[in-house]
Amino acid sequence: ERTLSALRGVTFLGAGALGLFGGLRSSVPLGVASAVSFTLFLAAVVAHAILITKKAEPDQRMALTKRGLARIADTYSDFPERGERFAPEAHPYAKDLDVFGPRSLFQLLSTAQTTAGQATLAAWLLSGASAKVVRERQTAVRELAERADLREDVAVLAHDARAKLAPDLLF
Repeated sequence: ERTLSALRGVTFLGAGALGLFGGLRSSVPLGVASAVSFTLFLAAVVAHAILITKKAEPDQRMALTKRGLARIADTYSDFPERGERFAPEAHPYAKDLDVFGPRSLFQLLSTAQTTAGQATLAAWLLSGASAKVVRERQTAVRELAERADLREDVAVLAHDARAKLAPDLLF
């Protein structure tokens, strides 16, 4: 990581210096060298970003595993997202069944990485679904239950993308 960071700095400075001198002297070879140096800089930026992402991935996978173990051990009360902002004032069962808040059903179930995902879960918890929709969801759960690697890969990608997304713009 340090090597790529240094390479980024050197190629950027090289591209700038070569471009400046090439411009002052109207030198085509220096201009070409500047363009090559800038291309190397861009390649170093991309390689550095890939390395940082790859380096963070094991930590994200470990955090997912710890979160899953916390659910199993019934120690999920420290999860930050409790869904309290979705709690309606008057609802037939939301307060009685602890749908939102500390140690709530929402806190236990939510793995959503976006506000839209959290809102969808909240809506599902607050309203019934038709028998057809329930069957479709159960089918999807059965399919995903057998694909732990896929679920983990998607969760890691979602975590990484969360910082880069503007969820409102997705719609």
